[in-house]
Amino acid sequence: MSRRILGGSCWLLALLVLSTPLAAATYLPLLGGSSWSYAGDLGGTQVITCMGTTELAGETVSVLRYSGYDPDAGLENYWTATDDGDVLLWGFFRSCEDWGLLYQPPLPVTQGALAAGQRWSFSAEITSLPD
Repeated sequence: MSRRILGGSCWLLALLVLSTPLAAATYLPLLGGSSWSYAGDLGGTQVITCMGTTELAGETVSVLRYSGYDPDAGLENYWTATDDGDVLLWGFFRSCEDWGLLYQPPLPVTQGALAAGQRWSFSAEITSLPD
């Protein structure tokens, strides 16, 4: 009898895990201190580090800073993620050139769980930073 209950519990657990929506997936690590790198074919490496959060347009956003690869060195991107799996880009700032852009509303990079053939569109007002 106990084996039958245990087997049923395992099936129930498997069903719950498999039925969890993929929207809960995290497509971009936005925890302060997270860091990853991309190695190029010619030996260059780009490092992206989550520097923590800042306030932008009245919202708390995560700051990703790029280093190690000249065109993007000093670049910061501002991101948020929702519980539904949406990943939103709020804008960017290039400290070496002292300019950037703010998108309102933020640009949806993903909307919920990704699926083959999925499409979405957006419209945003663009404001120059640091204005």
